[in-house]
Amino acid sequence: MELQNLFFLLILITQALGASYNYDSNGDDWTDGVCSTGVKQSPINIVLSSATVDTSLGEFTLTNYNDASKYGNIKNNGHTIQVDMADDSVTLNGGGLDGGPFNLAQFHFHWGTSDSTGSEHTVDGKQSPLEIHFVHYKASLTDLATAAGTADGLAVLGFFFEVYPSDNANLDPFLDAVTSVANKDQTATLSSPPVINAIFQNVNTSLFVRYSGGLTTPGCNEVVQWTVFTEKIAISSAQLAKIRLSYQESSGTTLIGKNYRSTQDLNSRTVKISYDPDISAASILTQNMLFLLLSAIVGFLY
Repeated sequence: MELQNLFFLLILITQALGASYNYDSNGDDWTDGVCSTGVKQSPINIVLSSATVDTSLGEFTLTNYNDASKYGNIKNNGHTIQVDMADDSVTLNGGGLDGGPFNLAQFHFHWGTSDSTGSEHTVDGKQSPLEIHFVHYKASLTDLATAAGTADGLAVLGFFFEVYPSDNANLDPFLDAVTSVANKDQTATLSSPPVINAIFQNVNTSLFVRYSGGLTTPGCNEVVQWTVFTEKIAISSAQLAKIRLSYQESSGTTLIGKNYRSTQDLNSRTVKISYDPDISAASILTQNMLFLLLSAIVGFLY
């Protein structure tokens, strides 16, 4: 067991150093080991109409997500901007996850070279400009390295972003710190961190899809219970531009550019969805029609 832990720890260290892969040269796919031979790879294209409705997945329980003191450092590891947790007391449970609770280890971002590309997962073939991953490991497995070698050992929450005309002030503490870690291997503290869940406070976390998959970076371990939320977080074009000023080298000469993997074959996996997308779409349409009708009535009266 100790040897297995050491093996997966070496994988994680290699990833952190950014030495094992480069998105510009082989980011469309990874060719080593499970990355090319696995049948439960991530990310995937989520087809909402083909997902299996499972309203029993239930609500999530988020513990200490509202505690600003739980942040560690923000860093540029050469292929993403990552924020580590200060300890293992930020936890996730419920939502149909197997074997919880799960401890939050870190969260990081995936982006592209424009406002129309960047997310790893896609929905009905459409890519979002940014995706954030909250990486948790099963608390009973003690640490991230052990969880990376255990089936269903990791639980990752994925949120999409959508471009809005105005800035999202909840993101400012992170984006302001990005300028301090523009170059690879730079680390900084978050001078005025908000509560963690302020990032996605306007997202309905009861609306999500669930599937069994893997890490989207080498070695692509197929140990992840993926949760991808279908409502999106607002971000402005100017805020996205700040993230893109991140370099993959310590000298600050080569921008990361893009850091998303292409979508992988679903194969025989089932994608579950926590709600009926047809009913949700009909509800939104009805609300819009009522709004337009009310506006017309008000206009007629005045």
